[in-house]
Amino acid sequence: MSKKGRLEGLGRILHYEIDAANVYDRLLRASPLDLNTWDFERISQDHKHAIGSLKREIAELGGDPTARPRPRDVWPLAQKSKTLKLWEDQPTILALKAGEEHLIAEMHKVLANGNLRPEARNFLQAHLLPTLTDHVLTLNQFLYHEEKVEAGS
Repeated sequence: MSKKGRLEGLGRILHYEIDAANVYDRLLRASPLDLNTWDFERISQDHKHAIGSLKREIAELGGDPTARPRPRDVWPLAQKSKTLKLWEDQPTILALKAGEEHLIAEMHKVLANGNLRPEARNFLQAHLLPTLTDHVLTLNQFLYHEEKVEAGS
């Protein structure tokens, strides 16, 4: 298997992370600050940290972290996010959660590649998957909060 084939999945994940960070940044810029904003800022920072880590990992494994796959805006929310609100907006939270879950599914596809280098596999399993899972849990807490507010509890 060529070096490109063994690193291709990491590049795909990198660009999902770039689009995710852009989505969260746009939402944060368009939203008023409140006590709950820090959760979204943390998720945005996690995606930015993943971008830097993936670029380093790809470069250390001999790949080109600047290569951009087509099409652009691979994260599901990237095109729609201009109209989304951030806080107290269940459709936005559901869309963010769907984006995070899509990224997790893509990561599982990459991990299923038997030719993925062990270093890359370990990196994804030990660092990125747990963080993404935490993002889904955080977004679930916001959804649960919204359901309680709507129910009057």
